Amino acid sequence: MNNLFVNEYDLNYVEKITTKRYGFDLFVTPEFKEHFVDKVYEETTALLIRQNAKGVDTFIDIGAHYGFFDVLVGLSNPKCKILAFEPAPQNYEILTKNIKLHDVDAQAYQSAVSDRSGLAAFQISEASDQSGFVTNPAVQVIENIEVEVVQLDRYIDSISAGPILIKMNVAGNEYKVLEGMQELIRTHEDVRLVIEFNPVCLNANGVSPQSLLEKIDNLGFDIFVIFDDEKRYEKYHHGREWGDFMGERTHRNLFCIKKNRSLNLCFFSHSSFLAGAEHSLLELVGGITATYGTLCTVVLPNEGPLRLKLEELGVAIIVINYVWWCATTLPSIRDVNASMQSSFENLNKQISAINGISPDVILSNTLVIPWGALAALDINCPHVWCILEYGRYEFEFYFTFQKTLDMIRESSDHIIFNSKAVKETLYGELGINEWTVATYSNLLEDEGGGSEAFFKYPSSIKLIISGTVIKMKGQDDAVHAVKRLLDKGYDVELIILGHVETPFGEVLKEFVRAEKLEDRIHFYGFVDNVRPLIEQADIGLTCSRTEALGRSVIEALLMGKPVIGTNIGGTVDLIDDGVDGFLYSPGNVDQLVEKIAFFADAPQKIREFGARVPQNIARKLSEKPHVVNVVYKVCQDLKGKPNRNSKQLSRLLAGWQKNALQTLSAQLTQSEYTAQLFVNQALESKNNLETVTRQLNEREQVLQSLNARLWEIYGSRAWHVIQMLWKIRVKLTSRTIR
Repeated sequence: MNNLFVNEYDLNYVEKITTKRYGFDLFVTPEFKEHFVDKVYEETTALLIRQNAKGVDTFIDIGAHYGFFDVLVGLSNPKCKILAFEPAPQNYEILTKNIKLHDVDAQAYQSAVSDRSGLAAFQISEASDQSGFVTNPAVQVIENIEVEVVQLDRYIDSISAGPILIKMNVAGNEYKVLEGMQELIRTHEDVRLVIEFNPVCLNANGVSPQSLLEKIDNLGFDIFVIFDDEKRYEKYHHGREWGDFMGERTHRNLFCIKKNRSLNLCFFSHSSFLAGAEHSLLELVGGITATYGTLCTVVLPNEGPLRLKLEELGVAIIVINYVWWCATTLPSIRDVNASMQSSFENLNKQISAINGISPDVILSNTLVIPWGALAALDINCPHVWCILEYGRYEFEFYFTFQKTLDMIRESSDHIIFNSKAVKETLYGELGINEWTVATYSNLLEDEGGGSEAFFKYPSSIKLIISGTVIKMKGQDDAVHAVKRLLDKGYDVELIILGHVETPFGEVLKEFVRAEKLEDRIHFYGFVDNVRPLIEQADIGLTCSRTEALGRSVIEALLMGKPVIGTNIGGTVDLIDDGVDGFLYSPGNVDQLVEKIAFFADAPQKIREFGARVPQNIARKLSEKPHVVNVVYKVCQDLKGKPNRNSKQLSRLLAGWQKNALQTLSAQLTQSEYTAQLFVNQALESKNNLETVTRQLNEREQVLQSLNARLWEIYGSRAWHVIQMLWKIRVKLTSRTIR
């Protein structure tokens, strides 16, 4: 036996470890510590399973091993029913121990799953995760046992009609497992599969790897290959050879979903930070993955905190450095052209990666970037624009605002707005099938906030406002209102959440310092988990000069906090004045002071308002379709259709392509010129070398001639006479000296 597996089945060596990234404990044997502690186990697959688990009623784990995925699913969705099948006796013991450790609602079966029921011979491998009816030939068989075999269809009556997620790791027996669950696939609308694809094990079991792919396809599933190390997904197309996607890996996991429900989406984000639009994107991709099993890839303009949040939701990431097509102040035409051209060229370098994931639809999240629409145009894919802001009040657009709106409309198969106010402001007239108003209503998850007290004074009326600190968000209204209330003797405090390192933020901080308000007005900057701060507040504020939706309003109302907001944009649809809170005119600090004072004078009103606001806001949000359902329906309708081929974007694309070609041509010309210089220098060096060689040859000939002449002299009679006379002279000289 391989020394690595010497204690693989000795339960005396089982120990409890803490899994990397997920943080839950797990009982394992020594050989598997590396899998769960030193590494993140099958990271992309595990994250995708965890997010899907949040939206399914049943999780079935075939080949459960030690139960890692059962614990992962159970902790992610305690309401999910779990069926875990593991035939190896020692593995089964550890599996049940892990289920009990976390009190997971799981039923474990010491059975193998196949195409029939009864008893069958089963091979126990020296590696405990490689046992099977015919085990992996790369490892030794140490024991043959008899196990119970079941068909999954036998359990149909105990499985709810809701969504099912099935994970399958059966060492080459996948084909037969699928044969034994055809009735379940037929009767259940939403079945999602995660299958380990191991060509060596399949061949050992007499199944060609290609035939398994064909089997999955014939059962009505789309297949997506999960690249765990690269953290990406790739759609498998019918007829493609399995070796094309394996690379040097011995196995890869496949995510399979019924073709009539399958969606593969690519989103373009304008930012990698975590402001309102980014949180809206997280709500959308997380929700559509869990609810419908949709695969999502997000394109980011750079690295940032949004990436980790997206990965946690099982989302794949592509990073392409690109800029917006607008700014708070217009740069020079030269700078605009240079930055847009550079962004286009960066997109062009990655367009094959986007095309490689075969998206059904590309979506742009916010109107400040054109790159999603351009990518969709380039690969002939439908495009949807999600508009979450007014745009004209915040930015100057490089191609004018009206032309930008025209290009957005022309390049969109559908436009999704986050409020009716935004739709009416930007597009008064749109065809009924061109647009939808959808709500974003995600209640912040409780990530734990500890016992820290965020406000300093227990008896104060505690106010909170969130958003990037810019003039448009109106935080100055809140600051000046607090000062006036303090001057009047009211006990109030204010927390300002959001990026504060802005010119407007510096102005406000300087004002707070000058007025000695640091004890009462607290700048918390960007906070990843805002829930505990909202929980400690009494009243939420939103003072925006323009507000498309107001996520912070929704968050505060859902958490039972009355809100005082401005009477503009989407906020008006969320707050019933005098019921959920109050409305005031933006910039009118006197009105804001009056509304806050109402609660300060009668603190019991905070509780009265707060008791009714969650139900009110939930009712309002339910009156509009949720963005997850809207995007799913819209994209299903668009799947398989060509791009609309926007003429204006096509002209932009053609212009940038021409510039790119000219740049490339210039670079090639320069390269050719440089190469010619090298050639000329080489020729010149060759000529010089030939000249030197010729001169050396001539000198060699002279030397040879001289040498021959010397030999003639040395052999002559005259030379011998000279030598004799020289010897006589030497002898005469020596006698004279004596």
